[in-house]
Amino acid sequence: QAEKVEGKQDRKMLYYLSEGPFFFANPFTWLLRHMRSTEEEVRTAILYLQVNQVNMTVPEMKKILAKPGPKGFGMTPARINEAVFRSAVDTSKEEERRKAAEKYSKEEDKELKEFKEDMLRRAEEHAKKTGEYKTENFKPKLHKLATKKWTGTAGNVVKRLQKELIQIQSTGSFEVELVKDNIFEWWVTIEGAKDS
Repeated sequence: QAEKVEGKQDRKMLYYLSEGPFFFANPFTWLLRHMRSTEEEVRTAILYLQVNQVNMTVPEMKKILAKPGPKGFGMTPARINEAVFRSAVDTSKEEERRKAAEKYSKEEDKELKEFKEDMLRRAEEHAKKTGEYKTENFKPKLHKLATKKWTGTAGNVVKRLQKELIQIQSTGSFEVELVKDNIFEWWVTIEGAKDS
């Protein structure tokens, strides 16, 4: 069964039952939760999770719930897990990947764009010098997200990975693809020596 928290789903009874009969049937559980304002705190967190799940990933929201002070909720891990369970937000990996992909802006990052142009110029110069590729056919294929501006958290890490991706794909030393457009998951193909 599920209740509604101001129009949102709250799986409170299901959570209580999942904790076992001692938790559910013990009157001290209800008394302590009332005295500590635990229920009010959890219900507030449930609303926060349900309202922000469209624009934020669950790990991002959990960080804010744990953060103390005016910019966070200062909740314990146990209460955060309770709120996540009761809120019924989608914590599946596919949903996390989908939301991660939405963190890219439609516009290109200026620094990454300049880096891409520099890498492509170097790759073309190398191709001309070595004759390894015919210049007119030398057009490295870069991933569509390689130069897109990232608007989520861990921006420096993502940009570093994007640069690595540009560098590898522009040189063509081996093949790299992103798994379902996730910058944190790469599929790499390395061609071995002949008859190996």
